[in-house]
Formats: sequence, structure tokens, C-alpha cells
Amino acid sequence: MKIPTICRYCGGVIRLVPARKIYGASTDRLGLTNENIYLCQNCNARVGCHKGTNRPLGNVANEVLRLKRRETHQVFDAFWRENGMTRTRAYKWLAGRMDLPEKNAHIGGFEMDQCQQVIELCEIELNREAAYACRNYRCQRPGGRAGGVGGDDRHRPADPEEPVYSGRSRSGQELRHQRFPQPDHRSPAV
Repeated sequence: MKIPTICRYCGGVIRLVPARKIYGASTDRLGLTNENIYLCQNCNARVGCHKGTNRPLGNVANEVLRLKRRETHQVFDAFWRENGMTRTRAYKWLAGRMDLPEKNAHIGGFEMDQCQQVIELCEIELNREAAYACRNYRCQRPGGRAGGVGGDDRHRPADPEEPVYSGRSRSGQELRHQRFPQPDHRSPAV
């Protein structure tokens, strides 16, 4: 990432400051004792640095974007861990899904819309994994197969008030999710 000098929000000067200037007494507890941050002198937009360097983690972000990136990281990190991926493999997956070069597929450089896209991609993939783990549940109709007609009630979907389903993904990771909404497969009244 390029070292920021001018704030993209207000045009103010960005300076490299010790993390202590922002985090105060919490600096040690956060493990940022000898770390620096690029900070806009006017609007407080900022970006941290890679551990032990002055290389920025991404681009300068205001409070709202920092919160969105934090949320995105929580979802994305949980996603790749739950799916047994390495962090590197997860970012390669993300680059492919977002049609970005791998060097540009980093949450620290994303804008709001890209952060939301990451969250949605992770949710879609988790739902696909969950659907695979409980594929019989999702497709069950009277008769026990997709589109089946007749048969007994033992193959009908469970009560929607029933607790969450637990299962395992293809990679062997434990899954927990709410039941999928089930369409009504009864014939319309004539």
C-alpha cells in the first residue's frame, strides 16, 4: 500500500504518529506499544501499520469504514477458519470471487460496498455448505425426494420452530445454522 500523505476525506495532512496518541493507556493492552499509525490531523481518519513497520495495513479510513472493515474481518476470519482454509487460501478464494488480482484482495483496502460484498459472499458460501450438509432436509417433500408426490409424512420438513440444525461440511467442519425457509409444495386449490 502507498504511504498516505493527504486525507481522502478532508484533504488534511496525514502524519505518522505513535499508536499511544490514539489509544492512550490501552496501547500496551492492545499490543501496540511500539507501533505507529497514519493519522489525519483534521478529521481523525487513520490507518494502522503492519507490525514492526511503517507500512500501512490498507488505506486511510474514517470511523464508519473502520467499523465496517472490522465487521467484515470478523465474518471473513470466522468463515475461513470454519471451512478449514488457511488465511492465504482464503484470500485467494476471495480474489477469485470478487474478480480482483490477489494483491488487491485485502479488506484493509476495501470500501463499504466491497466490505458488504465480502460479507454476502461468505454468507452465500456458508449457506451452500449448510445446504450440502443437510441436502436431504432442503429437498425433502412428501415421498422423500425432490418433487415427490404422495408418500407418508416422515419426509416432510420439520417444524420451523425446531432448534438449529447441526452437521458437518464437506471439509469436516461443524456447521450450525437456522433451517432454510421451505416453500409450500402442496398443489394449489382448484
